[in-house]
Amino acid sequence: MNRKKIISALLSVACAGMIMPQGVSAQDNAQPAVHTVTFLDFDGNKLTELSVKTGEKIDYSSVDTSSLHSYPDKYTEKKFYKWSMTPETTDTDITVQALYQSASIMLKKEPSKRRYTNMSGEVELEGLSVSITLVTQSPELDSSGEYKTTSSVINDVALSCEASPSSLSEAFKDGSTSAEIGIIPIGDTKPLATYTIYLVENLGDINGNGITDAVDASMLLRKYADGTINDELLFIGDINGDGKLSSVDATLILRYYAAVSADVNNDWDDIIKIK
Repeated sequence: MNRKKIISALLSVACAGMIMPQGVSAQDNAQPAVHTVTFLDFDGNKLTELSVKTGEKIDYSSVDTSSLHSYPDKYTEKKFYKWSMTPETTDTDITVQALYQSASIMLKKEPSKRRYTNMSGEVELEGLSVSITLVTQSPELDSSGEYKTTSSVINDVALSCEASPSSLSEAFKDGSTSAEIGIIPIGDTKPLATYTIYLVENLGDINGNGITDAVDASMLLRKYADGTINDELLFIGDINGDGKLSSVDATLILRYYAAVSADVNNDWDDIIKIK
């Protein structure tokens, strides 16, 4: 054999020994497997995905969940709560779903005071009843394969609301005898409900002479007796606010007149509350 060919063959064998030493296999030099972690939104649609190697920690904080924050309606807020599972690592492809928490604020009862006899002071929210319902999705599945939810109700959060406009002078500034009032959670700008208040500066002045006295009480009884009642008369003559005219309203007019004459009290609200 040619001497050069012998030397070339020996070099090839030596190089092969250096590249793959005895006892080392191709499997020992293999790279870690790469797996896909798929993240779904609340409805099961793909939000994003991450590629992680076997043994590598899954970085859940890198997933942007800001798009999951929404307002299904003007009284409900829905946001990301947690993932359906959060394994630290994985050795296979996995899918995790976003779970939500929602809060709905609901008006249960409007403020009791709807009528004001002057433009001084503030809009009163006494009688207002507001509740918040929290709904939270859990990783546990129900019999139909849907994620279970739990709900809780927080009652009497009316103190966390304010009227807008809050002052009567602002509410009736355009000269109207009615105004829409928004009930707004403190710190928010959207009203959870609106209701109407009324300005009745001539309450009880049945004959319209600018004075509420015994003559008005007598006239109210006469109109009540002969049935000549119209909307305007009901507006100024329904003193106790029960939606009708009666002898009770005439009695309240007399009580108001007596209090004003004695310079004791001319606040209609206080007069009406007297039993």
